[in-house]
Amino acid sequence: MNTPEDAAVKKKSREQITLTPEQWLEAVKERGTALKDVPEELKTPELCLAAVQDRGYALKYVPEALRTTEFCLAIRRDAEALQFVPTHLKTAEFWLAYVQKDGLALVDVPEDRKTAEVCFAAVLECGWALKYVPETLKTPELYLAAVEQLQLPHDVIASVIGGNEESLYTEATNFVREQGEVSIFLIQQRFHIGLNEAARFVEQMKQDGIILLGDR
Repeated sequence: MNTPEDAAVKKKSREQITLTPEQWLEAVKERGTALKDVPEELKTPELCLAAVQDRGYALKYVPEALRTTEFCLAIRRDAEALQFVPTHLKTAEFWLAYVQKDGLALVDVPEDRKTAEVCFAAVLECGWALKYVPETLKTPELYLAAVEQLQLPHDVIASVIGGNEESLYTEATNFVREQGEVSIFLIQQRFHIGLNEAARFVEQMKQDGIILLGDR
């Protein structure tokens, strides 16, 4: 015997089948994983691209024939989505292009694929990617590239990468004094640290009298 819930599911399924290509496009733009409900014959390159640009994980529902290198590099960054990239596409060139889009994506790159070239490209795109570079590849040239990209002193970068909270706090207070303002978000973005750590710094600055209690 069908329950009201079963009837609702069947009704929803009938409604989905009657969606036009334009309606499906709007659906996947709003929620990329809706691609799993799209009939195979309607999964056009445009539709699938819209889905993976909303959520990379939607690559799971993209037909194999559409999963080209160019297509896979166009997805919204999602570490989980990488499992759906065909193995034969994960070449040195793929990983190089992957980090050139977003240097911090170096964290997603398998350790055995973190070549000097890939790591250097990642740091050039975002200096904080230095945090994910294997120790054996952290050369003076790489640190210099991070300094130039971030426009921060070498010791500040080293403090963040190495987790030296005391040194980092000192640099954060200097930054606040220079800016003449403070916010958790500003500190978080400047030093690429966690929200909680940035909040602790702000509270400590209040206790130390560096900022007024009413400041945010």
